[in-house]
Amino acid sequence: SIMKIAMATAWFEILPYWVARGKFIVPTLQVHDSLMLRLRGFDQGELVELDAQMRAAMFSAAPSGFRVPLDAGNGVAANWGEMVH
Repeated sequence: SIMKIAMATAWFEILPYWVARGKFIVPTLQVHDSLMLRLRGFDQGELVELDAQMRAAMFSAAPSGFRVPLDAGNGVAANWGEMVH
């Protein structure tokens, strides 16, 4: 599935990229087409970069010729209770 491929990209490419830079980043929860990451130590510019990386992973996971429009969004909150769903 597209989500499984995107998650593999995140696990094997994106997470190691940030860990090598001394950042705390852990995949915490996946529900349907949503992935929650627990982060610590990211500044605003790094969050923008991470968002771009995750979007690229999601969009590149679609098979060639995939005709259904894909969209990806993100949210940042101090805790689950503050997350806008």
